[in-house]
This record gives sequence, structure tokens and C-alpha cells, in this order.
Amino acid sequence: MRWDYDMGQSGDVNVTGLTAHAPGGKVNALTSLRFFAAASVALFHVPYTLPQLHPATLMPSGYLGVNFFFILSGFILAYTYAGQSSLSIGRFFIKRFARIYPVHMLLLLIWIALFFTSWGNSTSDKLHSLIPNILLLHAWFPGPLYNLGYNAVSWSISVEAFFYLLFPFIRKPSAALLWCCLTFSGILIGVAFWDKEINSVFPDFFYFDPLARSMEFSAGILLFHISGRLSALARHPLFLLASIVLLGVAVSKALPYVRQDLQPVLLLPFMATLILGFYCCQGWIKWIMSMPGLVLLGEASYSFYMLHHMLFRLLNAPLAASFSPTMGVAVAFGITALASIVLYLGFEKPSRSWLIRKLGSDGVDASQNLLHGISR
Repeated sequence: MRWDYDMGQSGDVNVTGLTAHAPGGKVNALTSLRFFAAASVALFHVPYTLPQLHPATLMPSGYLGVNFFFILSGFILAYTYAGQSSLSIGRFFIKRFARIYPVHMLLLLIWIALFFTSWGNSTSDKLHSLIPNILLLHAWFPGPLYNLGYNAVSWSISVEAFFYLLFPFIRKPSAALLWCCLTFSGILIGVAFWDKEINSVFPDFFYFDPLARSMEFSAGILLFHISGRLSALARHPLFLLASIVLLGVAVSKALPYVRQDLQPVLLLPFMATLILGFYCCQGWIKWIMSMPGLVLLGEASYSFYMLHHMLFRLLNAPLAASFSPTMGVAVAFGITALASIVLYLGFEKPSRSWLIRKLGSDGVDASQNLLHGISR
């Protein structure tokens, strides 16, 4: 699950891009869209996190919200730094660390307090998994003990951390194109020659692997760099409609026949088109996606994504005893949305601001301050 997610999955969008956005203004449509991507992941998790309440799958393809966040992360970071000929790597890493780590660490500690003793693995296995989790390296360790251990959704944040390390070196279009081609080729070669050996031990290895998933991230960077040439086409109302329809057709008709670790390759062009459509949208669609409530939910989407898995598990039994399945799921989503807004406003933003000040990032550009809603 940008998250700069930054999901996965990057934060608010605020720097002038190559389409008609006001200098320093938000691209609210992309900010709001993040909430829908996070909600799709939560819907996919319903039978795993709310099994007593609603054991049936509500959105079988909802996990694709993580794919979306990975592409969007590259797009937004390229958008944010497009006007800068050089990049202060130290300040960039401080901003990125402050963006994802406080929420990750807080919810990791809460997860340990709530679920550590009931987790079925041995204590030694739990401790072995804890160290890479703290270091945001757990996606590099194949197998569910590591990449799905503790707060399971944080595997994608481990992947995102790798994207941040990678971005300063592939932010230019030529470097992004080269990296995208290399990772695409690596996935195909790996599946063709080592599939049986790898997946017999670690199922869906390439789905969780940060190197493989960086194909989507680099594609997002490329998408931004070509967005100016496509903006006239993408602003047409039918472009967004076509992108939604094509993605729906790909998911419903082609996806069932493609193994999970190759699905990012199949869906990449369709998700990229969707991002471009919302980036350039105008008129009533832009007005709806700019509604303050939706924008706030989009801003809180990282907290929502990171919180929903454990909060759903806590709500499972009480809601099953008090509500019908449909109403119970709606209540679970409502509670989690409110909790994520509280977490975002009460912890995520203040801790990010405090860390940036504490780590001495005073020279960061004004657009980045706007990007994360930080007041000096």
C-alpha cells in the first residue's frame, strides 16, 4: 500500500508542473485520488481483517492500489523537483525520512503492544523479523515472516524507502528510462529462467521485491516528464473516461490470467494513463476532486493505509456482534477514516515538521514546505 504513499505509495502535490496548474497550487485531484487507492487496498483486506464480520471478498483486485501508489510516487517526486537543476541529497533524505518513518514506527510499537503475544511464530523468529522492520528493510527479505510481519501493509513502505534512495540518481528522464528498461528486463528474465526455483520457496517473489517494483516508480518519473507533451490530449474529458474504462477492462478481462508478480507490467500503462487524466482534469471533475473533505482524506491516506489493517482486526469481533456485514464494513471504514485524520493532524504532520526542524533542513525550498503543509 506512497505510499509516498508517499500507499506508496508521495505527499500533497504543490509544485507547478507542465500543465496549467497555478504556481505553488495543489493538484487536488491527485491528492484526493490517493484516498480511493488506499480504500481499495482496505476493501481487499476485509476478509482477512474482518473475517467474522464479512468473510467474503469485497474487492478482489483492491491490492492494485499499491501498484497505483508506486507509479504515483515517482510522478509526484518528479513533479516536485522538476524546477530544480540540482538536488540537495541530504535535505531530500531528511524530508523523505520525516515523511514516512514516524507513523511507521508509532504503529509498529502499537502493533507489538496489541498483537505480539498472539502472533503464532516463535519469539526468535519475531525478533529476527523485528530488526529489518525497524530499519525499513523488511521487503528485501523474502517470505511472509519478514515482508508481511508485524504491521503487514508496511512492506510497501519498505519498498518506498528504497525508491527515495534511488530517486536522486534516476530523476532525469534518460536515467529513469534506462532504469525502467533494466528492471522490466530483469523481471522477464527472472520469471523466464528462475521462476520455478524462486517461487517454490518464496511465492510472488517479484511482487514484493523492491528492485522489481522500482519499475513502476521509474515509470512514474517518466510519465511526468512526458506529461507536458500529452497535456492537451489529457485535458479532454473523454481522455479520463477512456482511461477509467481501459483500466477496468484490463483488470476484469486480462488480470485473472496473469500471475501476480507480472501484473504490475500489464497494468502499468493503464494506471499511468489514469494518473495523467486526473493530473490534467478540468471542469466538474476537478471541482469534485478538490472538495475540502476529499482533499483532507487524501492527505490522511498514508495514515489510513498504515492504520487500517490493525484497526480492522480490533473492530472485527465488536462489529460482527452489533451490525450486519454491509453496515459493519461501512462503520469500520468510517471509524478508520476518522482515526486516520486524527493521526494525520495530531501526529503525522507535527512529527514530520519537528523532525525536519530538528535535523536541520532549514534550506529546503519553499515548494517543499507547501508540499507537506509545513509552516515555518
